[in-house]
Amino acid sequence: MTQFIDFTQPAGTNFQFQAPFDGAIYTVVVTWSLFGVRYYVNIYDLSGNLIGSRPMVGSPSAVLLESIVNDSQTAIATTSLPHQLPIGSLLNLTIAGVTPDDYNGTFACRILNETQFSFQLPTNPSDAISLGNVAYNINLAGGYFSTQLVWRPANNQFEII
Repeated sequence: MTQFIDFTQPAGTNFQFQAPFDGAIYTVVVTWSLFGVRYYVNIYDLSGNLIGSRPMVGSPSAVLLESIVNDSQTAIATTSLPHQLPIGSLLNLTIAGVTPDDYNGTFACRILNETQFSFQLPTNPSDAISLGNVAYNINLAGGYFSTQLVWRPANNQFEII
């Protein structure tokens, strides 16, 4: 289940919260770098040991899916609005809220045009009964944890997925 944390930067102090990563609790501290002129996300264990530090890079908001067509484990998804992703690129996109559940997950997707992308499915599920959304998540905890930490600047929130 996704957890949402509103990002509010109090004047003169660092923003921090506790988050579960891979079943354990860690402290996330957001600091401002005068040299880099940007925020950084720092993840510490509860003993205060630094696990990792990354520039705070935002992920675009999720886009609603209009359709998914499956042909022998190759799916072509169409978004309801242009997704703003670079055409021809191969990106890991996260699909959520689709029934059957086989369509949900993070997949390597080929961006076909401004509203379509294709991806391979591990199984051959039945047609999609209900549709959800697709998101390009920049994981700020990637390489350290399998749990994702994503910042969405559009709504100024962190998501723990």
